[in-house]
Amino acid sequence: MNPLRELEEVHDVVPSEADIELPSTSIIENDRLNYDPFILAEHIGPISFNAGEAFGAIDHPHCGLQVILYMIDGTVIHDDSFSSRHPIEVSAGSLLYLRSGSGIVHYEMPPQLADDSETNLECFQFWVNSPKEEKDATPLLHYFQPDEIPIVRSEDNLAEIKVIAGSVYGVSGILEINPQIIFLDITLKKSYTSSINLHIFDDCIETALVYAFSPFKELHKAPIVAVCDKPLSIGQVGVFKDVGTNIKFTILRDLPYCRLLLFGGKRISEQVVAEGPFATCKRAEIETAYIDFKEGKFGSLIGSKERKERNDAAMKRYFERIRKNE
Repeated sequence: MNPLRELEEVHDVVPSEADIELPSTSIIENDRLNYDPFILAEHIGPISFNAGEAFGAIDHPHCGLQVILYMIDGTVIHDDSFSSRHPIEVSAGSLLYLRSGSGIVHYEMPPQLADDSETNLECFQFWVNSPKEEKDATPLLHYFQPDEIPIVRSEDNLAEIKVIAGSVYGVSGILEINPQIIFLDITLKKSYTSSINLHIFDDCIETALVYAFSPFKELHKAPIVAVCDKPLSIGQVGVFKDVGTNIKFTILRDLPYCRLLLFGGKRISEQVVAEGPFATCKRAEIETAYIDFKEGKFGSLIGSKERKERNDAAMKRYFERIRKNE
């Protein structure tokens, strides 16, 4: 029997320290160095906008890292200074991958509503460090529609796994990057108990975490699922040990389902300096990146000033409503 990969620790998500105004939490404790190859892992939202309130991330740069945006609910519009696909509507269930390489400018903003209806926004954003030999690579963009993401179901049909990266039950995900990663969106139905084989890439996956984000907010403090017999509540993260190939999940409460995000990767084990939106090997390269961005070497996007003004106005309306309702 393949050995279980047990949890080493469990911690709560914490308020994000990333430079983002949207309500968000950090899955990896705002620590950019202890979860190699991950530099950032954010759960953004869930948030509801009224008409004229939708705001997001206006034009900003990246270099030396890879961005993964996974939409749970709502839509964001993405555009960048390199890709020929302008713009892209990233809708619920879809995935956008961006290798920033030598430098790029992009934005991710929800569309403004044309009527008085509400719109929701919930997504995950990951920054994955690039190995030294790829930090100056040409930027690269991939966009995957929901129906392109493989889905694996257990024999009893009580577990559904969207295989975004990695391999489960012989089914490979749509995203292959360097370093190798695993990225699974797991839905466990009522009374589910089984194992998922994580024997991928000959045990390359050294860093691995699981995050419970099922939408039952009223049960935030109550354990909802056991991961290798260790209880996990909504809004908690389990950090796996380095060894083991299988994971056992057990639903602990009488609920329709529980939803988990499992991600991990092969450690790069190289010196990294991560500051702001940049990841380099040396401190001096961070300073160079800021200079290159200011001098326009990362490119630019038409309408930047207008987007900022519209975004600022929407943000002001949103927070005025929130303060009024407090």
